[in-house]
Amino acid sequence: MGDKVIEFGSEFDWVANEPFLREIVELDSLHTHYYRSGRDALKEIAVCNKGTHNSVLLPTLCCESMVIPFTQNGYKAKFFKLNEDLSANLDDLISKVDEHTVLVYIHYFGMTSLRDEQLAQLKNNHPQMIMVEDRTHDIIVHRTKTAFSPDYMIASMRKWFALPDGGIIASIRKVNDEKPAPEFSNIRLKAFKNKSEYLSFGNESLKGDYRHALNEAAVLLDADPHPYGMTEESRKLLSSMDMDGIYRARLTNVEALESALTGLVEAGEIKYLSSHAALSTLYFPILLDNRDAVQHKLTRVSIYCPVIWPVIETAKGVCKFSEYVADHMLALPCDQRYTPADMQHIAEAIKTIL
Repeated sequence: MGDKVIEFGSEFDWVANEPFLREIVELDSLHTHYYRSGRDALKEIAVCNKGTHNSVLLPTLCCESMVIPFTQNGYKAKFFKLNEDLSANLDDLISKVDEHTVLVYIHYFGMTSLRDEQLAQLKNNHPQMIMVEDRTHDIIVHRTKTAFSPDYMIASMRKWFALPDGGIIASIRKVNDEKPAPEFSNIRLKAFKNKSEYLSFGNESLKGDYRHALNEAAVLLDADPHPYGMTEESRKLLSSMDMDGIYRARLTNVEALESALTGLVEAGEIKYLSSHAALSTLYFPILLDNRDAVQHKLTRVSIYCPVIWPVIETAKGVCKFSEYVADHMLALPCDQRYTPADMQHIAEAIKTIL
């Protein structure tokens, strides 16, 4: 056993949930269905529309895990360009859709991908096209309906706190309530608890154990094209999380990071990717020229910033801006585990490295 470990970023530990637990609140489940992950939600959509639809159109800036659920089920994957404000390049998108397309779009870091009137016009032109809105970035910020209702709204809830399994689909279309996959949930729960013990006592063997377990769980998601449901234990945890409190904590951290990094922005050493970061708070994304070197040096001081997302091989060459973002973006942790003082610490580490 060693001393307590202080680190920033990477996967949650189990203890991180405790300040945000409240009395269980009944979830609005009339048109909401619960799955093992956001990836399983996409698998469900792919399975439900297989046969009538044969291609999926996604933004060039997306995770490969969003593509796999469709290609595993026989869909051809296509990609559309993004503008420099992270909105969809409408001309490029329109040239690639037809009645047999499943269109997936993402509102990145509080930035609007497609406006309601654009979505309505797309649907009017192609009534049979399936429209899927990924709300993972802002699901705890905007939990109300927008003026335009897509065919499906999906989100990965696992990104926001230590949830062993959890993704959602909100839709008035028919989807199946799939059986849970306890093995996946149990592996991740064990990883969360191992990480809590590692952070509390500094047992290095546990660090390897929880990383191995998380990788093992990730392999399970890729292995089977069939979608699985959320476990009852995770449903209860989801319904007992104080989402408003989580958002307030994250917003406070975002504001602290914006303030602490202003000097680097003014000096031209970094740029902010999103002009509406407070409307997302999933991460705080910045752009910098020597991203890989900075990321590596931050890990040496126990600050772990994920690179999201590498442009996948089949999307390369479609959108230069997406490739620029993929090569230059660093996602800074700003979640509810931390305080404004922690954000100052992260900002000072970046300043020192630069």
